[in-house]
Amino acid sequence: VLIYVDDPIITRNNSDCTSQLKEHLNAKFHISDLGKLKYFLGIKVPGKYYLTITRPYISYIVHVHSQFSHAPRQPHLEAAYRILHYLKRNPGQGILFHSDNSLFINAYCDADWEGCLMTRHSTTQYIVFLGKSPISLRSKNQTVASRSSAEAEYIAISTTSSKIVWLLRLLQDLQVKK
Repeated sequence: VLIYVDDPIITRNNSDCTSQLKEHLNAKFHISDLGKLKYFLGIKVPGKYYLTITRPYISYIVHVHSQFSHAPRQPHLEAAYRILHYLKRNPGQGILFHSDNSLFINAYCDADWEGCLMTRHSTTQYIVFLGKSPISLRSKNQTVASRSSAEAEYIAISTTSSKIVWLLRLLQDLQVKK
């Protein structure tokens, strides 16, 4: 089995725990430590930082901001700093993963019609739970411009349904039984 992960970010407030995690990962897989984070969303990150992807309520703003990572300007840098400052000021707002989960999959989705001011494409957002724990979330522009809010919602439902089917097949492949 080949497992490949591209550039994960490990962040902790305890350097001993970080070192132990790196040693554990290196014992299981060959890893390369690239050192301290220098760029996030294509923008240079100076000094100390706090970053997590376990906050679905900010995923949309990070998604919008990442659209400018190919050619960031000063307003984009200022927005990145605001995001990072918010994360640093609010360290206890992450997602809780429950240990007593059921294997019931539950999902919620939504679309904002013509949400992108540049392309007039709608944005699909969804979150999928396994039991009480969120396991997948996404916020992404739709590939086509919808003619109505109903069409944008149908696209969001279709995208979310595809993700649920994929997750069910993954659980079946992993021989996870209800």
